[in-house]
Amino acid sequence: MAKLYSGVCHGLVEGAGLSCSVEVQGSGLHVMAQDQAPFLLSYHSLEVSFTGVGDKYLSCRGPAQGRDIRVLVPDKTIVEDLAASGAPGSVLSAVRKIEQARSKRAGLKFGVLIAFAAIAALLVLGAIAVLKAAEKRAVTLIPPAWESALGKVAAEGILAETKTCSNPEIVRAANEIGTRLVGALSSTTYAYKIRVLDAPEINAFALPGGYVFLNRGLIEAAEDVDEIAGVLAHELEHVQLRHGLSNIARQAGLMLGLSVLIGDLGALEQVLLSNAASLLDMSFSRDQESAADAAGVELMHRAGLDPAGLPRFLAILSSEEGLSGAIPSFLSTHPDSAQRSEALKAIVQRLGPGRRRPLAATIATLRGACDPVHTTDPDTP
Repeated sequence: MAKLYSGVCHGLVEGAGLSCSVEVQGSGLHVMAQDQAPFLLSYHSLEVSFTGVGDKYLSCRGPAQGRDIRVLVPDKTIVEDLAASGAPGSVLSAVRKIEQARSKRAGLKFGVLIAFAAIAALLVLGAIAVLKAAEKRAVTLIPPAWESALGKVAAEGILAETKTCSNPEIVRAANEIGTRLVGALSSTTYAYKIRVLDAPEINAFALPGGYVFLNRGLIEAAEDVDEIAGVLAHELEHVQLRHGLSNIARQAGLMLGLSVLIGDLGALEQVLLSNAASLLDMSFSRDQESAADAAGVELMHRAGLDPAGLPRFLAILSSEEGLSGAIPSFLSTHPDSAQRSEALKAIVQRLGPGRRRPLAATIATLRGACDPVHTTDPDTP
């Protein structure tokens, strides 16, 4: 009996992925999707590629039922079944070309690894003062393109496990806030992308390279749109100040250095990838939080928004923590909210009222129906 592979099918339903089963046959891939009629992706028009964190999925794309269909299969042993089934040489050749492309990407990854390895070697050999100086110097040498590649790996991992809100009004409102804030930056090398996650935790985070995520739970906890904008301004400034990259260099430095000393390139790769995933769990230092707070409030002021939004939201989180005894997710990586709120109030007072330009987005819009969907590409809106 032919093996059935589990997967996710995109293209059958607008803006959503459906669970499906895939069977390799002599003429193509027989796909049975949830609540849909079975169909065949013919080998003659099939496009194959690998996608996801660590090339987790085999992507099979082609026309069926008058639509452009894309099926993602995590079990890559399907490649062996394709060869055994008599798939045409064009498909098998495409798979071989993909493997060659993956080797080239590994070459780029090797360059990143070497850069981190150089950082690690400095960290291992120096004293504490020298180590800190080396970290700062290393971060300035890493190009934004490498930083974005690191952030994308972590972002792909998030999207593989968490649905995003597809409601056009929510997407439009989040993008309006993001566009206003990014436009008020003095300069930036990052292409910021903001997504609302269908997640109940009170949290928001930004990954190196400009991948910004806002949880539905945080939207529900906020009382107005300026509080949400304040949180996003704070997160953007973490990216601008390259705090995530600094933390990666500090956390991974010694481990990478030891891997270099023993000449284990495989361990080097695993250390870097594991640290990319840990970006989501890293806590920022007191100095990093203070810097992102001050810069975020000033960014709100320049953007024509209420700079008091961020200290107001931090005060809300501090009071919730005191009442429930539980620490909201945002505070687990952004500590000392009560003290930060008081410090920010002084900065807001110094900035003055400024010239306000209200947003069209409202808290009610952001709290609308999420319409959650699965998506895999952090760079696609």
